[in-house]
Amino acid sequence: MKNKLTIIIPTRERADTLYHTIRTCLNQTYSNYHIIVSDNFSQDNTKEVVESFNDDRLSYINTNKRCSMSENFDFALSHVKDGYVMSIGDDDGVLPNSLEYVNEIINTTKCDAVVSHNAFYSWPNTPNPNKLYWSDKSSYEVRNTKEWLSKYLKFNMLYTFDLPGVYCGFVKKEAIERMTKNGIFFRSATPDSYSALAMCFAMENYAYSYKAFAVHGSSAKSNGAAYLSKKKEEVGEEAIKFFKENTIPFHSDIVMTKAFRVCSLEALLQLKSNFPELTKGIEIDWKLFLSKVLTERQENTKEEIEDAVMKMCSLHNVDYNEILSIVPSKYSHLRELSFKELSSKLMFKMLIKVSGKNTKIEDASDYGVYDIYDAMILLKAFQK
Repeated sequence: MKNKLTIIIPTRERADTLYHTIRTCLNQTYSNYHIIVSDNFSQDNTKEVVESFNDDRLSYINTNKRCSMSENFDFALSHVKDGYVMSIGDDDGVLPNSLEYVNEIINTTKCDAVVSHNAFYSWPNTPNPNKLYWSDKSSYEVRNTKEWLSKYLKFNMLYTFDLPGVYCGFVKKEAIERMTKNGIFFRSATPDSYSALAMCFAMENYAYSYKAFAVHGSSAKSNGAAYLSKKKEEVGEEAIKFFKENTIPFHSDIVMTKAFRVCSLEALLQLKSNFPELTKGIEIDWKLFLSKVLTERQENTKEEIEDAVMKMCSLHNVDYNEILSIVPSKYSHLRELSFKELSSKLMFKMLIKVSGKNTKIEDASDYGVYDIYDAMILLKAFQK
């Protein structure tokens, strides 16, 4: 059976990277799929870039007004009626002819979600240019959502990439509709984490592929990089836009700061507030959580993260000094690292832990790679 697959690409004024992302999506032999570019009222040549492909597999939609990131994600989702849907960023990529592989997993496992392992490419205009990481494993497995949600709640996961989210993973539209109220699915300012956690309550099992079919890109204008890489007083233009346009207030139990775990837990708390009956029994170990947040400190974010943790200690009756005493000593020596450098290092460590092999290309330009499309071609050649 050839299941209907849809790839949505929410975008805003990133036509330069979007062009290459679309090329990766079109480089497929699978017949029953469609690509939707959801333009958040861009003022550059985004529409012209999309239309230049002149391909029936590709559609362009426009919000016609500036929206928050989550609103644009929901706008894109509203144009998907059935089948399986995946959202990728406008600097991410899909591996050549990988949709056949996704369809095979869906047919074999009968799961409502198929998640791709956390492969990663940093674009040339980043502090760690042209690096490519991936897992050497080529297998997939079926995971139980309750088991993996329990693992998440131990906060050893840096983020939610191991869970069944719509970001860089295909999720059945029916499962998304189960967690949709009044036409709104995304109820957090971090839609990727929110979808991953929400789907843990919408299905019993999901398929996890160690062999990547989608790759996370990090470019100069990536949303995470725009916020998390700077000191508070140095937050850039992209981050300012993000906060200005966000229409979902951060959850009152969280003090937002430059830590992955804070962003993802904020999404879970929003989920609990919107679906109290469904999430009944989910308890947060605030002492454990806050101690893990402190492990994300770097020299350029140390003061801000510590201040946020102290405030959350007050909110949740946790002794800050006790938290400090249980933070592993290896995190006590901090140096200046940007978000992109930190994410690159941590993603590579996670890949090595999974594969046990060095699956890293230090400089993809040695292979003539300077964008996500060429990176996908290269990675496909290395995959088993």
